[in-house]
Amino acid sequence: AEPGATFTTWAGGAEVHLALANHLAPWRVEIRGGLAHLDDLKASRGGEEEWDLFWIRLPLIAASAGADEAVDRARAHPGGDAPYAAEHIARVLHEAGHPEEAVALLGRHVPAHRSVLANYLIDLGRIDDAVALLQQRDPRPPARWSGPWCSESPF
Repeated sequence: AEPGATFTTWAGGAEVHLALANHLAPWRVEIRGGLAHLDDLKASRGGEEEWDLFWIRLPLIAASAGADEAVDRARAHPGGDAPYAAEHIARVLHEAGHPEEAVALLGRHVPAHRSVLANYLIDLGRIDDAVALLQQRDPRPPARWSGPWCSESPF
């Protein structure tokens, strides 16, 4: 890609992540192009970048500047300490060889990330901990719907 070229992909987060895990040199150009495209989107939103776009940037940062830089920038992001950000940050930590940090981060957000945390525990050989985690019940009762009720068919 040429400098300033746009980056177009049909791929979702998982596909981009898989492509970036391939450390062949041609992806470096695509990474820079992807970051440039996200910079353009951020500029078009008045310089604001909500987590819905930042999490796409996170693996690109990790691939180009390193996992530590990606994690630092994610934690500095206004949404970086929210439960919805934990899984993305934990993935970067885990893939950078910091599985214990990933487990500690996700542990603060159970039950939201219970299954992801269990996978990381299994990777660490902590099978009993993973099984116990998956067998836990959510202590919060399900929320009751208090909105309007409609008995008419939507069709």
